[in-house]
This record gives sequence, C-alpha cells and structure tokens, in this order.
Amino acid sequence: MPIVYSTDNNSQNNCQVSPKRIGTMCVVVVTYNRRDFLAECLDALLKQVYPLEAIYLIDNASTDGTQEMLKEREYIRDICIAEGEPIESNSVIGMKSGGTLDKKVIIHYVRMHENTGGAGGFYEGVKRAYEKGYDWLWLMDDDAEPQKSTLCNLLSNIDESNKHKLYALASLKTDDSERLLKKYNTDCRLVKMSFTCCTFVGLLLSRQAISKVGFPERRFFIWGDDWEYCYRIEKECGGVFLDKQSIIGHKVSRGKATREILGWATYRPKLNNFWKNYYGYRNLVYAVKKHKNPYFFMVVIMLFIRRALGVLVFDSFKVLRIRMMICGVIDGWQGKIDRKLNISEWKNNFRVRY
Repeated sequence: MPIVYSTDNNSQNNCQVSPKRIGTMCVVVVTYNRRDFLAECLDALLKQVYPLEAIYLIDNASTDGTQEMLKEREYIRDICIAEGEPIESNSVIGMKSGGTLDKKVIIHYVRMHENTGGAGGFYEGVKRAYEKGYDWLWLMDDDAEPQKSTLCNLLSNIDESNKHKLYALASLKTDDSERLLKKYNTDCRLVKMSFTCCTFVGLLLSRQAISKVGFPERRFFIWGDDWEYCYRIEKECGGVFLDKQSIIGHKVSRGKATREILGWATYRPKLNNFWKNYYGYRNLVYAVKKHKNPYFFMVVIMLFIRRALGVLVFDSFKVLRIRMMICGVIDGWQGKIDRKLNISEWKNNFRVRY
C-alpha cells in the first residue's frame, strides 16, 4: 500500500519564516496542454502560507484552451500569439493564504512561440526569473499540487545567515514518497539526495546556486534535464537536500497501460508515448560524456538494460522500441541534442497501439 502523508494543518494560516530573512520568492511553472492540472497547481500556489513575490508561468504554446482559462481566472489580461519569439505579459493577483486577499503576486506569463519541452520551458523560466533578481526560485511542473505549508516547511530549514549553505532543497512527492523514504530511511528530517532522485517538481533553488551552475539545458527538450541540472548542483553547491516534511502532490502519468505475464503485472509506456525514451537516453548519454562521471555512466547503463529487458518481456513492437532507444544513445554520444522528433506523426501512427 502506498504511504499517505499529510503534514498540513488546515487551521494554520501563518508561516513563521520571515520574508525579510529569506528574500524574494518566485515560482517557475512550465505548462503544455494540461489546462485543468495547471488551474489546480496555480490555486495551490496562491494558497501558500509563505508569501510569494511572483510566478513565472511558461506556456509552451498550448492549444487546449489554457490561455482562455487563464484569462477567465484573471491570471492574464489578453489572449496572445507568439510568432518567432516568446511574448511576456504581466498582471497582479491576490494570494489567499489567510482566507483573504492578503498579498499581491505578480504573474509573469510567457507565451512561447513553439513547444520547447519541459527543458526549454524551465530554461526560459529560470533565466528570466534570475535576471529579474529574485532570491529564490521554486520550480514546478503543471501537474504538481503543493500543500499550503509546503514552501514554508522548506524555507524553515534556512537560518538567517544560511550557515549550513543550503542552496537547493526538494519537497517529498506523493507519487514517489514510498521509494524515497525507503532509500533515505533515517530519523533526520533533512537528507541529502542523489541527483538521480531529483526532479523539477518542487525543487527550490537559491540565487547563489544558479549563479554557480547556470541554467537548465534547454536543448534536452524532455527527460534528463532535471538529473543533469541537479548533478551540476551536487558538484558545485553541495547537493540537493530532501525535506521529508515538505509534501507536494504529483499527479500520476496516464500514458501507461497495464500488462501482465505469468501473474506479474507491470505498467508499461504506451507506444504512442514511447518517443520520450529517445530523448531520455539521448540526453543522459550526452550528460555522461560531458561530465565524465563513472557513477552517472553506470546508472545510464543499468537503466538501458532494465528498460530493454522490459521491452523484450512485456511489450509489442519490440524492434521499434529498442531501435528508438538505440537511436537516442547514438545521437547522445555524437552530441546531436538539437535533433527533434516529429512527435505528432509518431502519435498519429501509434495512437491506439501498445
């Protein structure tokens, strides 16, 4: 049974962490065609008991009515179309942490001219927020839903002088909590994470960390950008620390199907979503070659073997899937990370197949 966590106290409407001690706080949210998830994410952010200064919302050229939803909720003023380069518009909305509109938040809405993937979106958001001068950036997928005390709990680990040099912190994701608590089975609330466990779902970054490691690798498009970025943080800033009391909801992906062989059931990626594996292996192999880290190299090899065995045992279209993975490995080794797949064509060809 999955473990259920709730450290939220519904009667708690105040955070004891002083913004004067922490500095300015900006959330970076990247979205693409998940309007309903995004609405829930933004609602949760505006209910945080720790006051936000701003939200950078990077819209990767969504086509599902995301802009209309944002306008209806007054997050943006006008519908816009970006041609050739991103367009940014700003508006102000109130937070509801205490049940009333007690804090104004700037919404920096950036409409991308094309879908640049999660990697391109986080690059754009982190770069813009950093250049605006915000002290802390909280990275968030559009399908994340933090509890109202999630950010406050993270920031409570930081003292006035930050003597422990905590430059990057992570929340405990509900969809991965059981695995992480088994891996980091200690009584300590705060534990250092391996970069292989880090994601951009609730990653809190200080301005100092970004100044040391730069921005996420935008050419990755999707998958592996969080690992590679957190590896840089581990190398230059002492790593990312997981706060077990900072809980963030994360919706489970629907792009999988259940397959069963000899009574063993497993969730397998649908064929029309398998294109993501090309980017995953391409990006990780590129990162391994770039950073020359033996542990990183072994992790990628083990991932490839495990995924390939899963394909051979459980999946149809085995040759097609393995070929997609091998193409990613080859392109990553050759440094061809600017290549983009025709995702629409792939999905149309394999819409209902597994």
